[in-house]
Amino acid sequence: LDQWNAIVDHAKAQPSYEALANTKGAVAVNMYDLNNHFVIPWTIGLGVGLALLMNTEYAPADIMLSHCWAEGVQECQTALNDFCQAHGLAGDTRVWFCLFANYQAHSASKARGLQDTGPTIRAQL
Repeated sequence: LDQWNAIVDHAKAQPSYEALANTKGAVAVNMYDLNNHFVIPWTIGLGVGLALLMNTEYAPADIMLSHCWAEGVQECQTALNDFCQAHGLAGDTRVWFCLFANYQAHSASKARGLQDTGPTIRAQL
């Protein structure tokens, strides 16, 4: 959970996130935006998602989160933190969140003509 928040908070602190928020409205910045402007650029060509990049010790997730990609980033973060607080989940709770767990940059790599070693989304499911 702490890492999930760290990723989102880091993205929200970037000038490009602020530009999106100014253009779309802060509550309208969604998971598609987070993927296209942050997750893909951070992982393109690496073959792994953010979760694997950030952890050297791998362990199964404690909870799996289902969400809508068109939901607002702020709304999702607030809902997740409220849920975890209400249910007593600690900051070190391991969450599986597809945007961060799966390698998202496969198609973008191919479109840019890059040699990509990462799996497709279909292969990851």
